[in-house]
Order: sequence, then structure tokens, then C-alpha cells
Amino acid sequence: MIRRYALSGLRDLGDKRGWDIAVRWSRYGNPTQTRIVAVEAFSRLGGRDEKTADLLIALLEDQNLFVRERAIRELGEGGYQKARAALARIADTEAQSSTRRAAQAALARLGGATRAGLLPASVPSLVP
Repeated sequence: MIRRYALSGLRDLGDKRGWDIAVRWSRYGNPTQTRIVAVEAFSRLGGRDEKTADLLIALLEDQNLFVRERAIRELGEGGYQKARAALARIADTEAQSSTRRAAQAALARLGGATRAGLLPASVPSLVP
């Protein structure tokens, strides 16, 4: 629990030096709740840079459903256009419905997803 609050504090302070720490705690093998907060922290501290986008996209293949869903949300909220194809694949093929919906919402947040043909036909209502 202390780790989660420490990572949240680093995120809230916005100190870029916390990025490496958050990345380390986001790795597989650490407690799930700590990893979720760490993903949020390094995403916010990374400020849309290429390394952050690559790490978030890599987490889309994580074994932990909750970590995957946090990565999906961070990609949408962070405006990581680079993730469109990976998010579209998840929105189309993921077995877990909550993960599919998170990917669809992230694509909608990135904007123009249906016009680019990236969302499945079943979700045009997510984009105005």
C-alpha cells in the first residue's frame, strides 16, 4: 500500500525523475495494484514521448487483465496515436468484454477511429 501512495505522489508531483521508478514497479512480478498505479504514473510522467508509448503498447500483451486495461486507458487518455492499430486489434479480437470496451473507448478518445476504419462495425456509437 505504501508503494502505491508513493507512486501516486510521484505522479502528482510531476517530477520526471519518477518515471524510471514507476516503470520498474510496472513490471510483471510486482503486486497487481502497485503495477496499475505505476502504469498510470509513468504514463503521466512520460508526457507522450516515444518510450512511454512503446512501454504502454507492450503492456497490451501483459498476462494481467487489470494491467492491460490500465495501459489501454492510458493510451487513450494520453492521446497516443501510435497505438491505434494495437487498440483496434484488441477491440476486435479480445475475449474479455471489459477489455474490448476499454479499447473501443480508447480508440474513440483518440478521435476519428471509425473514419479510419479502425473500429469494428459494432461500435460506431462511441464516436459522435
